[in-house]
Amino acid sequence: MLKTIELPNGHLFKFGAHMPDKTKPAIRFSRFVNFSETTPPPQRFTWAPPASAALGDILGNDNVGDCTCAAVGHLEDIFQANSGNPWKPFTAEETLWLYSKITGYDPNDPSTDKGADPVDVLNYWRDHGARQDGSGKISGWVQVDADNTDHLITSLWLLESAYICLGLPDAFVQNMPKKSGFVLDDVGPEDPNNGHAIMAYGKGKSGLYIDTWGLLGIMTWAAVKRYCGQGSMGAIYSVLSPDTLNEATEKSPGGLDIDGLRKALAEVRQ
Repeated sequence: MLKTIELPNGHLFKFGAHMPDKTKPAIRFSRFVNFSETTPPPQRFTWAPPASAALGDILGNDNVGDCTCAAVGHLEDIFQANSGNPWKPFTAEETLWLYSKITGYDPNDPSTDKGADPVDVLNYWRDHGARQDGSGKISGWVQVDADNTDHLITSLWLLESAYICLGLPDAFVQNMPKKSGFVLDDVGPEDPNNGHAIMAYGKGKSGLYIDTWGLLGIMTWAAVKRYCGQGSMGAIYSVLSPDTLNEATEKSPGGLDIDGLRKALAEVRQ
């Protein structure tokens, strides 16, 4: 049974991310970046403004443990809104459809709501797309070293994405945020029973700008290392959207080996 938190005002938050198997080999973002040649990211940046209205949608994660797919939906909103092309916000119906396709969840049978492995979600997104018509495909995904803040910030700047999986600490869960502007800090041990997937959309002075359960907040650098760094159960991934790859090369002339990254991702798929 997936864990659900209910606030006094009746607002629900549901968990649903399995902790990723970090023993499996993964392509590392750092392999394809020459950090000495990469244009440094701005001190602060955010990819949210064009998609800000869409990011407030909880995408079904109040009643269903679809956080791994809700994070996909909001990242798709970020990618498409920033591409300059016409787009439509991801919906709860699309999120639940995606969650069902990946996990076998049946809305008529609550016992099938068992959460998802984030890597399974990333692989489905890559192979089949995020939407029912097969659109919204990513080129692939890479794992980012959460202990290296420079690498993490660079990946978020160049690829416009961070897909974060972690076991939230009980101290945070016992004081769940009621509105945007919250801070997720290092407040104690991670708990796999609070498995959750969130997305980051920018960098502030004290940490990452994050979106979860339709609320916007900050994940401090201490929390990033505690809950996603080496020795933790969590992990951070960046995904490569076709909408952002050309922009990434322009932001980092000579510093990002896009062709090598594409080739490596194609080989993994075979």
